[in-house]
Amino acid sequence: MDSLEFRCCVTDKSAALPHFWEHTVGSGLAPLALRADWQRQLRQCHAELGFRHVRFHDLLSDDMGTLVDEQV
Repeated sequence: MDSLEFRCCVTDKSAALPHFWEHTVGSGLAPLALRADWQRQLRQCHAELGFRHVRFHDLLSDDMGTLVDEQV
């Protein structure tokens, strides 16, 4: 097994950690985003909360229609 070496210079200037999660809301599965009622609710939530990102699962599911297999 290879060894791993970690070095930390405590005298270097520190940098802020970007808190991307503070500007993110969670949703359910990606196919929900295809629904008109979900989109209306998301617009209202965005207007009221001002988030920047939406996190959800299942983006590459069959329900999203992201893969089309055409047999020639």
